[in-house]
Amino acid sequence: GCDMGMDIDELYDEVDDKAAEAAAETRTLKSVAEQVTEDLARSRLELSDVFKGRVLNHFEVQHELGRSHAPGADGGYLIPYFDLEGRPIMENGRQYARVRLVGPHRDDTPRYLSRGATTSHPYIPSQLRDAFANSKVGKTLTITEGEKKAVAACKAGIPCVALPGVYNFQSKLAREEGQLIPDLRSLIRQLHE
Repeated sequence: GCDMGMDIDELYDEVDDKAAEAAAETRTLKSVAEQVTEDLARSRLELSDVFKGRVLNHFEVQHELGRSHAPGADGGYLIPYFDLEGRPIMENGRQYARVRLVGPHRDDTPRYLSRGATTSHPYIPSQLRDAFANSKVGKTLTITEGEKKAVAACKAGIPCVALPGVYNFQSKLAREEGQLIPDLRSLIRQLHE
C-alpha cells in the first residue's frame, strides 16, 4: 500500500494534544485570574481598584520585568504607577510598575518585583483625591508599605500613599542624605498647595 506517513488515528491524537495544550493554557490563565482575585480580596480589593492593573500570565510577568527567565510563579498582576495628576511615572523609557506574583514560587523570590535598574517611587492610588475629599483624618497623609494597603486605606477615607519597601522613603543620594525621596517631597508640595 501507499504510506502517507501518518494514519488517521495519529492525526486525531495530534489534534487532541493541541486541544489539551490550549485547554491547559486556558486553565492556567483562569487560575491566575482566580489567584489574583483571591489575593486582592484578602485586602478587600478588586482588580478594578488598581488603576490600569491587569492579570499577567507566567510569560507576561517575564516580559514585563524585562527578564530572560520567568520568576517561577504562576503569574501575577501589574501595578502601574501614576503621579497625582494620573500621568504615568516613566523611568528608562517605560512606565514604572511593580508585579505582584501569585501562586507557588521559590522561597527566595520576593512576592513583589519591578524591573531592574529602577528607583523607588511612591504609589499614588487613583482614590487619593477622593480620600482627601472624604477624609476621616483631616489633611493628614499616611505613608505605608505596599500598594494594596494604600488603596484600601484611601477607599476607607484615609488619604494614603505607598512605598515599595520600608526603607524606600529616604533618598540614597549622598547630597540628599536624610531627606525624603524627591518624588515624595514633590507629592507633599503638590498636596500642600
